[in-house]
Amino acid sequence: MIRPDDRKLLTDMFDAAVKAADPLEAMKPYLPDVPKGRTIVIGAGKGAAQMAAAFETLWTAPLEGVVVTRYGYAAPTKTVRVLEASHPVPDEAGLSAAAELEDAVSGLTADDLVLKDVFVTEDDLLMPRGIFIKTMPHWPHMMATLSPTYMGVAQSAYDFTVQYLRGETPGLPPIDRRQFTTKRLAVGQMYQRLAGIRALWWQAFMEAQGFPTKAQVMRIYAAQYNVMEGAQELAALAIRTCGGQSMLKSLPLERIYRDSRCGALMLPYTSEIMEDYMSVLALYDLDELDGAPSDEHGARTSLWRGDGGEQPLAAE
Repeated sequence: MIRPDDRKLLTDMFDAAVKAADPLEAMKPYLPDVPKGRTIVIGAGKGAAQMAAAFETLWTAPLEGVVVTRYGYAAPTKTVRVLEASHPVPDEAGLSAAAELEDAVSGLTADDLVLKDVFVTEDDLLMPRGIFIKTMPHWPHMMATLSPTYMGVAQSAYDFTVQYLRGETPGLPPIDRRQFTTKRLAVGQMYQRLAGIRALWWQAFMEAQGFPTKAQVMRIYAAQYNVMEGAQELAALAIRTCGGQSMLKSLPLERIYRDSRCGALMLPYTSEIMEDYMSVLALYDLDELDGAPSDEHGARTSLWRGDGGEQPLAAE
């Protein structure tokens, strides 16, 4: 069970992280001087629209420009045009947007200012430029860092079920529901599923290292898949066990179930991608990976391809 002090610490950490990433706060110290000529904003990425909107709020002079973002990630802006396109697989809208970005910076003069890069001081960089993309084949555990959040979602579904059946849910009458055999057995099922997920997840992250072995990579892929799918399974079982009243908006279970599905869809390690990666690593040698069949758009850009020392796939 999460204690009140633990909840406050986690909430404060989350709020601090969101504030640090808020472009309204982050850009303030680094605004350039207003140029003699035009100010043009261009950008691309999932956060491009929000950053453009923040810059419009902070900038005191006229500006124009174009930014491209993923479908569903647009934000209201005043003068900067926001275009949406497919990501990560390009589509016609993306090709058209690229042409518009090029048009936006045509006819520039020495007096114009073009804002196209997020400025981060050397002291604030988490790692040297160009290194992040190189970490995927050498430190694949880094891409599974969402899984602790969904490990918590799975735990929350179990904790709520226990609390609900014991009649200890705040705001509800103290009704003891433990006398029903089917509900008790469901809690046992939830516990064994949660324990298995946690054990695999714990081992996978305890052995995280640079240049991992194939066995270690397979385990982190398996852990990622089990956490994301297991969170949803536990949330669904919690709903079935606790019944319709547990889905009231005033209770957390409806939100837990909704959140539990989001994890399986988060790139680059979705559930489907993890299944694909585990299958090709199990069936193909490393020098055969590039020739392994895949679906039409399966680039496998985040697939581990190093050797790090070959090890058997059995438990070490």
